Amino acid sequence: MPRRLASTHHWEPGESVEANAARVLPRMAHEYFAAGRKIVASKPDPAALHPFRLKTKQIRYTLEGFRGVYGDSVAALLEKLKPLQNALGDVNDSVATRAEFDLGETFDAFLRQRARSKAKEFCKAWKKGFDVSGEEARWVSILSKVEAAIDSHHLAGDEVRSSQEK
Repeated sequence: MPRRLASTHHWEPGESVEANAARVLPRMAHEYFAAGRKIVASKPDPAALHPFRLKTKQIRYTLEGFRGVYGDSVAALLEKLKPLQNALGDVNDSVATRAEFDLGETFDAFLRQRARSKAKEFCKAWKKGFDVSGEEARWVSILSKVEAAIDSHHLAGDEVRSSQEK
């Protein structure tokens, strides 16, 4: 069964997709940034990054799903997530391979070092691209403006219909 959004991300069936997105996704971004700051500050063991990897995938794929609602405004946000997701995926691949297979001491040492290196790469990417002044506010601002973008889109559509009716 697919995982549902946490209760803090409650979707109101009586509201439009745009209104729900503008209410839910900024909150999701706040939670993502808080979790990222917490995990990076903890100087985690590579295996401890897996839950944040899942959170990164969740926000990326959620934003991908709402691309039609937000248009191009989320493209830059999605691009910023890709290096994080790649580094976290590499960490997870190394950790999971070590846990699943007995590949000998040499390869185990290689995977352990690779996991540590990729974990550092993730932390560096987080600090450079996310843990900077104003970045969280920028994400929240973009994700809060969906209704304005939709309203202008509807206006453009109304103008087209009006001209066609003449």
